[in-house]
Amino acid sequence: MTVQQPTERVRINATPEPAYAGYRYGLRQQAVLYSFGVGYKGITRLDLLDDWLRETFRIPEPAFRDAPGHDGSPRSALAAWSWRILQLGAELLRAANVPAFDAGRVVDVVPVEGEPGRFTITLAIPCVDHLPQRVVLLAFQQATRVASQLLGAERTPDNVRAVFASLGKELLDPLDGFRLGGASTIPLLRAVSARDIPFWHLGAGHFRLGWGRRSLRIARGAVHTDSALGQEQSQDKWLAANVLRDAGLPAPVHRLVGSAQEAVNVARLLGWPLVVKPADRDRGEGVTVAIADEARLAEAYRVATTFSRRVLVERQVSGVCHRVLVAEGKVVLASKRLPKSVRGDGRSTVRQLVDRANAAELAKPPWVRLKPFPLDDAAIACLASRGLAPDSVPKEGELAPLRIIQSTAAGGVVEELIDAIHPDNVSIAVRAARALGLSLAGVDIISDDISRPWHENGAIINEVNYSSLMPQDDAVLGQLLKLLIEEDGRIPVEVVVGGSAAWTTAEKLRAAQAERGLRTWITSHAVTLSPEGTVVAQAPGSLFGRCVALLANPQVEALVVVAQSDEWLRSGLPFDRVTSVTVEPGTEAPWLQELLDLLESYRSAP
Repeated sequence: MTVQQPTERVRINATPEPAYAGYRYGLRQQAVLYSFGVGYKGITRLDLLDDWLRETFRIPEPAFRDAPGHDGSPRSALAAWSWRILQLGAELLRAANVPAFDAGRVVDVVPVEGEPGRFTITLAIPCVDHLPQRVVLLAFQQATRVASQLLGAERTPDNVRAVFASLGKELLDPLDGFRLGGASTIPLLRAVSARDIPFWHLGAGHFRLGWGRRSLRIARGAVHTDSALGQEQSQDKWLAANVLRDAGLPAPVHRLVGSAQEAVNVARLLGWPLVVKPADRDRGEGVTVAIADEARLAEAYRVATTFSRRVLVERQVSGVCHRVLVAEGKVVLASKRLPKSVRGDGRSTVRQLVDRANAAELAKPPWVRLKPFPLDDAAIACLASRGLAPDSVPKEGELAPLRIIQSTAAGGVVEELIDAIHPDNVSIAVRAARALGLSLAGVDIISDDISRPWHENGAIINEVNYSSLMPQDDAVLGQLLKLLIEEDGRIPVEVVVGGSAAWTTAEKLRAAQAERGLRTWITSHAVTLSPEGTVVAQAPGSLFGRCVALLANPQVEALVVVAQSDEWLRSGLPFDRVTSVTVEPGTEAPWLQELLDLLESYRSAP
């Protein structure tokens, strides 16, 4: 090892509002400072570390275009190494489900006075508001440790397993139970970031996208424009079916039952085959399908009651589940949701395909792996229903199912069918979302052929899901964001720097925005004015906090900020884009140029 084990220490800059971090150093995300000491003994194998980052941690190749070179001096070598810590640290934050898309910046590498060979390294690292500091700190501590160890380590299978095991013990296990959103949070926010839409964490996995009148609040795939009543109704399968039926839509035929004998009575009424499910659970929990006799019905009822006291017995319809994603009255995705499967190649047995699939997953970082591909009794029974066995050789392209249905617990296969869905099926999906008052809804249609209209093949709307986003590809998320957020989600933000005369300039800027039809607010660190010129009391006692509050206000269509102190040099900016910067003539202050440099680094291109 050429670099001694660092002793980490963290310096988090104080901000006017302690919960918040600001934008600085030209980063596209809010940042805090992370400092640690290191003893330098030479760095010669950055290529080994790069191999690990590319192949094991899946850091994309374009990131390396910005990798700094070094001239062999200790400071430049440590800066180059620190850049790699930033890449790895951001990946480890994403592993913890923290949206860190700007890796950060090397701020300084400084020799420690009186200690030859020791340096203090300061990094600006991405931060998310209302996030436990220990999460960010732990991720970058582990990134520093691993980046030190891997400088001299070949990337062998044994070494890969050892690194993943150590990260599991030192990072993932301590963060077990920590959740910042759901499975769709990181993919959605990555698409948000890729489209240059600002986002702000409100706490508990709730985020605000965009500013002012263009802002949208989201949480785990739900949006704030969804009806609260519709959210409640969609969580109850029996109630939701009643709403759909009242709207003239094809709903499931089912009954609520309170005992195994009631389930038998309903079965005699509905006929076989049947589905039994909890009335108020998601993700396929407690669901049993293809029930064709009373013995299996009794067991299915017992399983369902372990999840809920409210159990549905439902007439099964032919076909598979298709998820139709509706956003603002438009269908952006239609997909067939197939059970966990392996795909045949015409040469390999099912057992070989399963082994190969599991080996491929084990080669990935633990946090991006798919759920294991089972070959247990349930999988063997499922294969047998298709005339297959573990030693069968499926045809090329043939799916060999390992579970009866797709579920969150087991995973599955998704086949996109947006170009195949029949217009009548599009119509009932949109109508279902509208009936429940959901701006964003996942409508599950059970059909044996989604290209045929529902009224010809007996398809039904099995359920309507709010908070319905699953990890989707970037194209789908991009289309979704276009429907939900106007342009890049920003409103005009103009900054005036100066003394008392700055208010006159601010009033002129507001008047100019008003001529464009925009309701424009003005704020300084002490006073906030509405578009009508009335003083609006604000709780925050800082310019930073007042700006945050106004950017969260959907009535604000444009903002003019009067900056009269060096506050932002300590806190960072409360926004990541400035439309214009005006300096009042005659303004003089020791901090003026530094503030102007900070603002210039975030000014919109003309």
